[in-house]
Amino acid sequence: MFHKLPSEHLPQIEDILEAEAARMTQVIEVGVIGVRNMGNGVAFVLDSEHLMATRARLKTEFTPWLAPQDHQPWRPHITVQNKVHWQRAEALYDKLSLEFARSTISVEGLDLWSYLGGPWRHERLFSAGRRQASHGESWDDGAGPGISGE
Repeated sequence: MFHKLPSEHLPQIEDILEAEAARMTQVIEVGVIGVRNMGNGVAFVLDSEHLMATRARLKTEFTPWLAPQDHQPWRPHITVQNKVHWQRAEALYDKLSLEFARSTISVEGLDLWSYLGGPWRHERLFSAGRRQASHGESWDDGAGPGISGE
């Protein structure tokens, strides 16, 4: 959703993502509606008003930290291929376009990743409808730990 958030604000970023995930009362259904040639890569195009609204709320919270490209109109997508020669991207785009069938995916929370100059490191998953407790515990809707009969 965003290109770069400052690591020195990680605790605040996590608090914002946790609160937004807790707001998600259900998974977000997202349409996978097409294939996009991005010049040096290929992506699947996504469509969801709910996802757009979630991103808009996060953008408001993250505004002081956003890169200029994060202020541009957002075109949600799933990157399939990135940073390759344009001919390789075009070849994959042609192949995927021929085989493409619309589908729906479910977004079950928000993920936070760190870019390490090549590889990525997963930092944390913020599950929909859940507020995380300290020390790895979690509970639903911020109501506190529950008792289960299981």
